[in-house]
Amino acid sequence: MKKRWVYGLLPVAGVLALQFALYSEAKGVKVDFEQSVRVVEGGAAGIPAKKTVRIKLPDKWERYSDFEALKHAKQAEVYVPGELPAGYRLQYVEAQGATFRGIYTNENETQTLLFSQSPAERDAPDRESEWSRRGNETKLTWSSAGHRFELSAPGVERQDFIRFQNSLRLLRNMSGVMTLPFEVIAEANLTDASRGQKDRSFTLFTPQTWKEFVRKQRDKVEEKREAAKDELLIGLFAGEKGSSGYSIAASSVTMQDGRITVMFHELQPLPDMDYLTVLTYPFQVIKVDIPSGYPVSSVQFVTGNGEAIANLAVPPNE
Repeated sequence: MKKRWVYGLLPVAGVLALQFALYSEAKGVKVDFEQSVRVVEGGAAGIPAKKTVRIKLPDKWERYSDFEALKHAKQAEVYVPGELPAGYRLQYVEAQGATFRGIYTNENETQTLLFSQSPAERDAPDRESEWSRRGNETKLTWSSAGHRFELSAPGVERQDFIRFQNSLRLLRNMSGVMTLPFEVIAEANLTDASRGQKDRSFTLFTPQTWKEFVRKQRDKVEEKREAAKDELLIGLFAGEKGSSGYSIAASSVTMQDGRITVMFHELQPLPDMDYLTVLTYPFQVIKVDIPSGYPVSSVQFVTGNGEAIANLAVPPNE
C-alpha cells in the first residue's frame, strides 16, 4: 500500500518539475535541468513505466559587436540603419535564431533604443508603419521584403524614428573591399563658360587630356602634377549651375574585384545666404593611389544615396 502511494505521487512530481522548468526558463531563473525530463506513469499491473518528455528550450541570444559581424557568422539577410538619432551609438547586436536586434544607447547610456528584425509570416503582405506608446516609450513596427521590423525607445522624437526607418539598407558582403586613400589636387567654382562643362560628367584623365585640362584651367590647377603608373587622376564635374554656392566632392574611394567606386556628394547653396547670381561650373580633381599588383578595370561613380551614375572603363596600361 505504501509503495502504491509513492508511485501515485511520482507522476505529479514529474508534471510539477516540467512546469517549474518552463516557468524558470520564461523568468530567466537558472535551473540545471537537462533537455529532457523523465515522467513516471502507472504501467500494467501497477508497475511504473518511465516516459521521456522532450522540452524545446528557446535558443540563447548570441552576442556580436555589430551587424556586419552577425552577417558574417549567420550568412543571412541583415538590414542596417544609415542614420541614428543624435547622441546614440551601437552597443552590441544579438541574435536568437532568425531574429536579430541591435541595442543602441545615448551618450549618457541612460536610454536604450532597440531595433529588431525577424522573418515575417510566409506570404504575408507588407504592413504599413504602426505606432504605439507606453509611458514615455514610443514603438514603431512595420514589415517589408519578407521581414518584420520593430523600433522602440523612450524620449526619441517620431521624426528620428522615421529617419532611422528610411535609412535602412540591406547589408552587403563587403569582403575584399579596400578603402583607397585619395588626395584633392584641384577644385574650383569656375565662372567662365568657355572653361566649364554644361552637364554633369566624370573624367579619367590620360596624360594628354590632363595637359589639355591644365592648359584650360591654368590658374586653378598645378601644371607640374602628372599621374604616375600607380595613380589615377579622376575629375568630377557638377555641370552648369545658376549661382555660386554649389560644389561637388568625393567622399570615399573603395576598390573591389578590379573596380574602383567613387562616392560623391553635390552641395547646394545654403538657405538665407547671399550668393552671386551667375553661371558657375564646380569641379574637383582627385588623385587615387592604386595598390601594387591590383589592376583596375573601371571606375564607378555613386551618389551618397547609393545610386550609380556612371561607370567608366580604364584604358589598358593606364
